[in-house]
Amino acid sequence: MLDSSGRFGKITIKLYRYGLAAIGPVGAAATQFYLLLVLLRLLSKDEFGSFSFLILSSQFCFGIWSALFCAPLVVMMNQETQEIATERVRSILGANIVLSIGVAVLFFGLGMWLSIGTDAALLFGLFAGTVVVRWVARAHAYAAGKQIRTALSDGVYALTLFVGTTVIFVQQIDSIVWASGMLLASVIAGYIPFGTAYWRQQIGAVRPKAVLSYHAVWKKHAGWSLLGVITTEATSNSHAYIVTALYGPAAFAPIAAAALIIRPIMVIVKALSEFERAQMAKTIVQRNFSALRQSLWMFRGMLLLVWIGSVGLAFLLFAFFPALVFPAEYDLRTLQIVATLWLSIAAVRIVRVPDNIFLQSSGYFKMLAFASIFSSGVSLFLVPVLTVLNGPVWSVVGILGGEVVFAAAIIQRALKRRATMRQEVQDSASDPGVMTAAQATKIE
Repeated sequence: MLDSSGRFGKITIKLYRYGLAAIGPVGAAATQFYLLLVLLRLLSKDEFGSFSFLILSSQFCFGIWSALFCAPLVVMMNQETQEIATERVRSILGANIVLSIGVAVLFFGLGMWLSIGTDAALLFGLFAGTVVVRWVARAHAYAAGKQIRTALSDGVYALTLFVGTTVIFVQQIDSIVWASGMLLASVIAGYIPFGTAYWRQQIGAVRPKAVLSYHAVWKKHAGWSLLGVITTEATSNSHAYIVTALYGPAAFAPIAAAALIIRPIMVIVKALSEFERAQMAKTIVQRNFSALRQSLWMFRGMLLLVWIGSVGLAFLLFAFFPALVFPAEYDLRTLQIVATLWLSIAAVRIVRVPDNIFLQSSGYFKMLAFASIFSSGVSLFLVPVLTVLNGPVWSVVGILGGEVVFAAAIIQRALKRRATMRQEVQDSASDPGVMTAAQATKIE
């Protein structure tokens, strides 16, 4: 048992919880990274570009599901009465299953459009539909204080995918069908740790009344949150859609290959964000400004360490072992330029993310949406202009421009919100009747 007495004890517990939150996603990311590295060596540029585009698009679904279900789920389970929370959670779980079917159909169609073959498109579609269901199960476990189930699910997913990828590597199977099948099998295996009680609750929620009652969640939280996710995706990944549409998946391949450098960073950012969203929501309700400030600093510190480590590994890779990862058909100078741009983008993101999660935990989805609308306009202007004028590689510069604008807007709004919160806490300390917990987290 960890000693929680004193400042050092609290920091130790926080680091332990960070490790528990990150170890599963990091393992899952490492195995998916392993899969992409193996496929980079086995598939043609066109095939690798297509598969990378599908993977990137499926990750966009994580953002959509966080907006529609995960973020509201955490808020509902921590900031509502038991009766309201039970009703809202049931509606979230019901809508989750219904929309996941639409995701499966959408990705089947996307795979057919990319000409990866019917079998591969079907398997990837099933993967995309099932993986978002697991994403909600993870968020539910976090909000319910059962982080160990999330860690176990990530671990089972990672182990299954590692074994499948090793088979692909040893047998030199250059097939998107096998890769998609391994992803699907890994997700299904990752369902097991959440337990039968959760899955009974999830399946039992698929009723017309529960699904239709989701409109209350949409109206209060998810509508603005979804707008924020869509505009954030335009800010961060519009290059993928524009380059693929204009020049095809082969042109996107070197950009996707270089982006592997920051993949571990982004996975850790996402894992710690899911953990911190639940923790910050509780801290805000308790009006514990000191604990909130400590969480923000530790969050930033952990992300900075991860970024520094990634920069060091990228330098070693390009300086001494480039052929270990990148096939000879990829221009090394181009990869170095794009990797540098991606690391710059990652730096901007890790500065912005803690404040982003703070605003989400406070319920300020409308504020986040407006911040990302403007930054997405910057990216959507710069990316096609730079792509047409200078070629696909320079589309990443447009993403960097949008990320800088987005980060500036988020930080400014978060500082203002914390200043208001600090004043409210001070007023409450002098007169406890000034503010209730619900008022402290009033949603704009």
